[in-house]
Amino acid sequence: MPDRTRLEAFMADRGLVYHLAQRVRQEIRRVGSAFKLRTRIIKVCEAAGMSEKINVHVLKGLQHLPERTHLTLPQLVALHLYFSTRSGGLDKIPIFSRRRLLDALQEQSEITVLIAAKSLVRRQTHYTRWDSRALNTTKSLLLRRFQEFGREVSPPPAIDEVDVLLRPEGKNRPYAADRWHRLIVEDRRTLISIGSPRASLASELLLASMFGVKPFGDRTVTVHDPRLPFQFVWPPDRSFPAQSTFALEPKDIAKQSARLSDQVRRGGSAAIAYRHQFLAAPASHAGGWDTFGVLCAQHRPNGNLWVVLSGLSGPATLAAAEVLAEIEPEPPPATGNGAPPPVLWGLVEARLTEDPASPEEADNRLLNRARLLHDAQLFSVRLPGNSAAS
Repeated sequence: MPDRTRLEAFMADRGLVYHLAQRVRQEIRRVGSAFKLRTRIIKVCEAAGMSEKINVHVLKGLQHLPERTHLTLPQLVALHLYFSTRSGGLDKIPIFSRRRLLDALQEQSEITVLIAAKSLVRRQTHYTRWDSRALNTTKSLLLRRFQEFGREVSPPPAIDEVDVLLRPEGKNRPYAADRWHRLIVEDRRTLISIGSPRASLASELLLASMFGVKPFGDRTVTVHDPRLPFQFVWPPDRSFPAQSTFALEPKDIAKQSARLSDQVRRGGSAAIAYRHQFLAAPASHAGGWDTFGVLCAQHRPNGNLWVVLSGLSGPATLAAAEVLAEIEPEPPPATGNGAPPPVLWGLVEARLTEDPASPEEADNRLLNRARLLHDAQLFSVRLPGNSAAS
């Protein structure tokens, strides 16, 4: 966050003040009045566990007389928090230094990567090649700064890997003694989970804790649920033994899109529910096709970070890892007052093609491009009875 010296420099730069005033005017027109905007700003700040406030007179001053309006540091922070939930915050204003998620991760002393795994043969663990590539990409990015600058920067984080074996979820929780589960329960170490929530029990538990919902099929979650910024829609597959709170079944979306529901049920497509629409991802297409993934990150109360890289398919999970360096700003820290910090998340598009040289029985998918569909956004976590806008 900005300091007071930089605040004074900001207020002296009338061009930056007018830039902020223009955004405030546009937002007042969108919501209807300065009073309504103030109410929304306060709700966002409260949901993020921040005490920053702003009054109507300041908003009206920015709307009509920006050259005579003076902003305090808390008021500027409040505006930054609010605009971060809509279009990237005040990142165009130099007073807010833009630290990336990767910067925050590289400064951690220890990181554990949780990778989805299966035990097809006793005492032998298997990863998909896509998750293996996502693991290698993630580790390379985490160590890149030290490799480029060597002793001029702080030591790189110590990175270890823990397998998350896919098992049925039940009341007896057969994985309760596993190391990865203990790390989640202790919540003191920075964790990066690779794999979708139906392929990785760790991803399911991390996401559920981040967004404040019950894991493994929360029955209160509905289609386009306002507590979640995204939901996966997958074809039925009994090889995945645990139900995910973040996954919808084809029948769940039949009312919204009967055609897509039927395509998913037949295995011809998957989809992501996002902003009251569905982004369809066909199983394949001769000329190439798109699939989608997500990246979610949150600062935890003990100062550690949780990150989940997850896709509709293995290539989409790899795509989420490849855009890790592009995610900014870093998630805001927990405030210590009991309110959950917001989740920083981004929607990722993966462009796939078929490899004509691949054997017919092999996975012939190639990842040609990975990109963010929008700037990473802060999503305010809803507590029971909290109606703050996300």
